[in-house]
Amino acid sequence: SMISHTKRSFIKSWLEFQHVYNTANNDDTLKQSKEYEEAQKIYDELNEDHQEDRLVQA
Repeated sequence: SMISHTKRSFIKSWLEFQHVYNTANNDDTLKQSKEYEEAQKIYDELNEDHQEDRLVQA
C-alpha cells in the first residue's frame, strides 16, 4: 500500500538522519553551529511524535 511504502521510506530516512545526527553529536565544532541547534529541535519534535505514535499503536 501507498502508506506503508511512505512509512518505510520515512523510517529509512529517519534512521539515516539519526546516524548523521549521532555522528554530529560527537563533534564539538558541529555542536556549536546554528544548524545543529535547529536539527536538534527538529529531532526532539520528531522523537516526541514518534513516542506518541507508539502509544497510539499500543
